[in-house]
Amino acid sequence: MRPNLTTTFHDTVSRCFADVLETMLGRTVRIMILDILETNGISHTKISEEFSRVFEVLAKSFGASSRVVQHKTIAEVYREYSQKIDFGFYDKLDERLSLLRVKVIRSRLFPRHAGQEDTST
Repeated sequence: MRPNLTTTFHDTVSRCFADVLETMLGRTVRIMILDILETNGISHTKISEEFSRVFEVLAKSFGASSRVVQHKTIAEVYREYSQKIDFGFYDKLDERLSLLRVKVIRSRLFPRHAGQEDTST
């Protein structure tokens, strides 16, 4: 059975988050950050569902620089869904991610990496 659009969206956010971490900070730091999240009760499979909390935890560990990771992650998710990045660094990023999720489900959008294989909701 194919995953639904919501699952695909969550998987896409988690993958983009991991990709941004590895690109910006390297594999070792990505693994360390995922361990920090795990220690705080956020498994790698729940990153998208607990996105706000992820960045609360990261802000405690890395300060305001965690916002760069958050912004880049959301921008990458927008690119995956071929959507215009019409928000800035200081916008309400959690809100932008929520709006994209609604649009993805409502318009039945698929991320670039998944193609058009998912047709269920």
